Amino acid sequence: MVIYGHSLDANDDHVLEAVARSKVKRLAISLYGDPSTAANQHIIATGQGLASRRRGRVALEVRFYDASDVHLWEPA
Repeated sequence: MVIYGHSLDANDDHVLEAVARSKVKRLAISLYGDPSTAANQHIIATGQGLASRRRGRVALEVRFYDASDVHLWEPA
């Protein structure tokens, strides 16, 4: 599963809980800009927290990638 351009705020926790309860094994989450910013640190902490919410079920591997490396909306 790939999450692109999302802040992972608390108002979307119902979606994150569904991911935690799912059978998804790998999750890639985008970061934009410097990973040490407060916003990106929040995203990293939230993403890593998803793995711990599995509670003994299938492990969740969470990785982060640079959103600026993805040219999603550019013509092919």
